Amino acid sequence: MNSDFTVTPKFATKMLEKALRLYTPSLSERPMAEFLADKCDDLGFEDIQIDEVGNIIAKKGSGSPKIMLCGHMDVVPGKVKVRKEGDALYGRGASDAKAPLMAMLFAAASIEKNQGTVTFVGAVDEEGNAVGIKNIVKKKMDIDCISAFNPERHLESQTSRSQQGRLETAGKTKGGPWALDDPPSRQTSRHTIRRHSQITRLLSQRGVAICFWMNERETVKK
Repeated sequence: MNSDFTVTPKFATKMLEKALRLYTPSLSERPMAEFLADKCDDLGFEDIQIDEVGNIIAKKGSGSPKIMLCGHMDVVPGKVKVRKEGDALYGRGASDAKAPLMAMLFAAASIEKNQGTVTFVGAVDEEGNAVGIKNIVKKKMDIDCISAFNPERHLESQTSRSQQGRLETAGKTKGGPWALDDPPSRQTSRHTIRRHSQITRLLSQRGVAICFWMNERETVKK
């Protein structure tokens, strides 16, 4: 990152607003990937690439530990007008999951050399068949830990953490309220748990530790 470049709350909010204005349903995430690649370049990331399925992958820092921050770029179908109301920002993907994705981008950007290596990933097709994360698994990347951030309002959940190939998840279905950017046709929590478990099992076989962070936030506060 340029030493004169500072990520302020105003800048971060503006970048999120720009991301929300990009309509990116599953497998149509290219505009978001190119937007993130441009921001990664501005923020001093190295080895910036958009892979064969459309994931954006970028690295920053050096040495150990080697951590991956992974979120997704796609949204469920249906456009929602981007708007501000007071200190809240609304739009398709505001909670699921462009806000967490942009937060990870700026967190990764703060890493300096010899503080560890952070690999930032914006994955495609999370709302579909998880084509993006499956392709990441196939790459067998040299990482020690993956942190994946995604809001799941259908779960009352503890942090799910996998170490040494073991996954422990505590959760139960929960009715509403619907997120401001989610329709009632949102996939069920049972499907979400099954999908996360499948991906976790694949990663655990590689000896990678995984953390899924879930929260109940429905709007993005500036």
